[in-house]
Amino acid sequence: VVYFASNDDADIERIVLAGTTQRSMLLVSGRTSMNGLDCPDPLGRVVAQTTNLSGTVTIGPATSATATTMLLFANVADANIQSAMPISTFLASSWLDSDAAPDTLTAPWAGTIMCRGDFAADVNLTGADARGNSVNVFYAMGDVVGSVLNLAAAAGVIYARSWTGGSIQALYVGSLLTTRGAFGADVNLTGANAAGNSLNLLSSAGTVSSASIVLAGGAGSIIAPAWAVGQFTAQNVSMFMSRGDFTGNVTLTGQNRAGSSLNVLYVMGEMNAGLVRTRGGIGTAMIGSMRDSGVYACVLDGVAGMPGAGVTAAEYFAAPLAGMQTPAIRMLMISRAAGVFANSVVAGPSMGTVILRGVATDNGDAAFGLVADTGITMLTRYRDGAAPSTARNVVAGLTDTLPAEDDFTVQIL
Repeated sequence: VVYFASNDDADIERIVLAGTTQRSMLLVSGRTSMNGLDCPDPLGRVVAQTTNLSGTVTIGPATSATATTMLLFANVADANIQSAMPISTFLASSWLDSDAAPDTLTAPWAGTIMCRGDFAADVNLTGADARGNSVNVFYAMGDVVGSVLNLAAAAGVIYARSWTGGSIQALYVGSLLTTRGAFGADVNLTGANAAGNSLNLLSSAGTVSSASIVLAGGAGSIIAPAWAVGQFTAQNVSMFMSRGDFTGNVTLTGQNRAGSSLNVLYVMGEMNAGLVRTRGGIGTAMIGSMRDSGVYACVLDGVAGMPGAGVTAAEYFAAPLAGMQTPAIRMLMISRAAGVFANSVVAGPSMGTVILRGVATDNGDAAFGLVADTGITMLTRYRDGAAPSTARNVVAGLTDTLPAEDDFTVQIL
């Protein structure tokens, strides 16, 4: 039954279907709009690519384990779609939300959710397909604004031009990408794939500014032009790259088989008021400039800053995890020629090569610098008005031989 808003030439008010099967198709042709669809039985396809949708769409449950529905619309606005059937493909030109009530798309799972323009609806997927995914591909060619993705299982690819506000909840995600703008959604991934990762790739074309990103497992590569996340938590990360500045907190609570929590940290801009704490070691940290920041590898929780007089290694550093070698920061470098190392602390049980530039030695009598337990293999410092100084095999008995530099200190516990 098709209901119209009036007896005159009018768009569709509502369509009510009965007795359909999973092979049935609803075809709406011509440029029109529809304010709702009620189908308590299965429905194989809704083909309405030139129909604007608002209101409520309901589709009944499938009668077989493999049956899915396909939903094709033009522009969607102020709508709620509730399908008891899994969705093979959802395609819309845009989905906008202009009122206070959240728009929703709800289904057991979806193969592809694609929007050619902006997307502003919440997505609730309550189950998983045979591969363990709630959604294989979520693809918004426009901007995602305030959307909440609540996925009972995993996601293959989540892809948008930009993402503002909202959140993503899932077991794990293969790739999370924005192609033209920033990413600002909170993320909570509660599981991990067979490799132990909750997230294989996070790549954003704009600043990542989420309040919180929490991963139960590890992460592969994280790449952004700037990083400003309030709190990022994971087990370990293979590569962390900010092509610009870096601020906020990063906490890595585990480590890989080689004993590293973070293989590569690469900040091309300035690390300013940033904090990185790792349970295991750090392979390479290349930081353009470092100001009012800290990098702490295998340091006890709650411990920060330079150790006070008489503090021992056991009071500052945590014991290595069972079966793991002593964590180390294998290389730390202030990489920009004009970079500075100011009011910052880098600490690790042992350090390999450390290269510092622009050490701001006058810090108002507040100590800052380097802290290690066993020692530093090589320490090179570039100083204004003086030749670079290099010291090798810096251990506790040799720190007094280093050039005096006001508030900058090297402590070997």
